[in-house]
Amino acid sequence: MDGLNVLLGRIRAALDREKRTTSNIAHELMTPIAELRALTEVALKWPSKSEYALEVLRQSHAVALQMSGITETILALAHCEQRTMACVAEFVLVDEFLRGLVEQQEALAEAKNATIDLQMDEGIGFRSDAALLDIVISNLLSNAVAHGPAGSPIRVSARREDAQIHFTVSNAATDLESADLAHLTEPFWRKDAARTGAQHAGLGLTLAWEIAAVLGGRLEFEIREGNLVARLSLAELSG
Repeated sequence: MDGLNVLLGRIRAALDREKRTTSNIAHELMTPIAELRALTEVALKWPSKSEYALEVLRQSHAVALQMSGITETILALAHCEQRTMACVAEFVLVDEFLRGLVEQQEALAEAKNATIDLQMDEGIGFRSDAALLDIVISNLLSNAVAHGPAGSPIRVSARREDAQIHFTVSNAATDLESADLAHLTEPFWRKDAARTGAQHAGLGLTLAWEIAAVLGGRLEFEIREGNLVARLSLAELSG
């Protein structure tokens, strides 16, 4: 009987999560749709003002790109959940791979007066899907840069242990609690309104977590000494 209750509890939790996800997707898309309606309605009132019309086009294009990004990520998540996303195994030299990803985030980090500290053993290599691994690590880095307090360091490391490669990304997160960890990979979840933004729809960690599973690994989070620590553990892909 206890086993049945546990099973029913899991099913109920899964259904509740699904309801929240559906509601959050609708809410997330309502904002850019409302922006598009407002832009076009104002433009239609003054069709002769060409300068304003051009600005409306620019803003509408930006909103369309935002909606496109949300839609593409939702489709990628669907492929992950249905396990229809294929992996292509290739040799990845970890130090070169991580340096490239860190360079992509350095400008955004510098704008917040933050530093990215990269620590790893040289010459580590393993077989994985570089494109999918790029998505996972990029989203972890992007999340750390976006949500870490201004002026705080971001630490990235990689090491080989127990026939696996362990990647770690950590950033200061004094606003998060242990109870929040279960929600980090929930689509569109945010701790509060201050963590919102057009550049971060709240799907990055969800996608990272799903793709980690596709790669045969696991992505875990913990709060350690006021820092959010994301740890990705991967074995080599065969083939």
